Amino acid sequence: MNEIIQLIAEMLPTVKFNTDRFGTFTDSQIRQGYIRKDQVSLAIVHRAIPEIPEDTLNMLVSRFKQELGVFIEPETQRIGTGLAQLMSGVLNDAELTIDTFVRMFIRAAAILGPVRVVQILYDWIAGKPYHYDMKIVLTGIKCDEPLMLKSGIKISTLPNTGDELASCLPYILISRGIDYFAFLNQTILTIKCTAKPALYRPKYIEGLSPAWNLKQTWANGEMPCLNSGDEQPWRDRLTEILSLAGNHHISWTYSWCDPGELQAFHNFGVGGYSSRSNSSLVTTVTFQQKHLELAHRLDVARHTCTQPKPLNIAIGRWVSSKQYHATITDRFIDLRIAFEILFLPQRAQSEISFRLALLGAWQLGTDSKERLHYYDLIREIYKLGSKAVHSGEVELTPINKNTLVEARNIRRKTIIKYLKKPKPDDKSLIEKALGI
Repeated sequence: MNEIIQLIAEMLPTVKFNTDRFGTFTDSQIRQGYIRKDQVSLAIVHRAIPEIPEDTLNMLVSRFKQELGVFIEPETQRIGTGLAQLMSGVLNDAELTIDTFVRMFIRAAAILGPVRVVQILYDWIAGKPYHYDMKIVLTGIKCDEPLMLKSGIKISTLPNTGDELASCLPYILISRGIDYFAFLNQTILTIKCTAKPALYRPKYIEGLSPAWNLKQTWANGEMPCLNSGDEQPWRDRLTEILSLAGNHHISWTYSWCDPGELQAFHNFGVGGYSSRSNSSLVTTVTFQQKHLELAHRLDVARHTCTQPKPLNIAIGRWVSSKQYHATITDRFIDLRIAFEILFLPQRAQSEISFRLALLGAWQLGTDSKERLHYYDLIREIYKLGSKAVHSGEVELTPINKNTLVEARNIRRKTIIKYLKKPKPDDKSLIEKALGI
């Protein structure tokens, strides 16, 4: 390892780094810009492309082939990395030619220094994973001091000045002209993550493109909402469980992958970047260590539940009832559904369905045949409605689509009939017969 460190240290001064409109820089200037981390310096480092003398490049390619032979596909002479997938690069950048890999490595050596970059390379050769952070800006929450879990979760506060904030955000966000006020003094949750394989030998099959094969583990795999692979986005699963723990509506505005030192190897985009608008007119809850620990316990319990769908719907409805802009009407609707889905047994649902169908059939039908038709139809409508509430989905079949049309028609018929005659004939007799 010392030999290759010395080799890189000796050849770095012969390399120039082209940054387009900012001009050409030496490796030491690139390194100093990385350390300063002000906006101009970050722009220069981000654009830096090494211009390596041809004889030096050939010598390095030969040396790297010796070190990385096990990861090089013989037919194409390419080496596989997960950096493109991690940082939202294009698929073709997942498997690089050796000279491209060397250029990437030299760029990183100028930024991080020969000793550090060679240590990272040998860690990858030994099978160690990438290390990086996922970050998400939260709303509805604040903390008076940093909160942490051993699994690699941390809640803290972003700086309240622009100069300090620049070093906390990826350059790609700054270069897009983001609104600094959206980040100043905001609460941020950081997740320690790993991903592997860092290096792999590509499988050459003519005509097929490279495949994403990076396996990621967040928070040491100890926070199920981050690692379960559910259809629901991890940001929503996470903020739901934080809301439960803090008894407050907690949401998010921005999330991204912070590759840390890995960014030195390439100027890909920002992996995992997502954003959404969120009203600034929200109240906040002060989170403490006990709330973060409770969130972890609740998340584990949630993902060991034997009937997760009803529970997840109930949680979602409860969180919805906590939204700042929700009306009192919507909140009661959400809470009623949450109560019903968890506490109303199947027997009680059947009884309600029976009473509703019998009463509806009596009011809508004019003879026994028509009333029987409405009775069966209303029970089917109620069954599908209950399925929507309790499982979160109803199959889009021709029969169900037809039932939906009929449901709308009889609901319209009922409303019109009620408007014409607010007190239906014999209603008291029906109620007496049904015991309601």
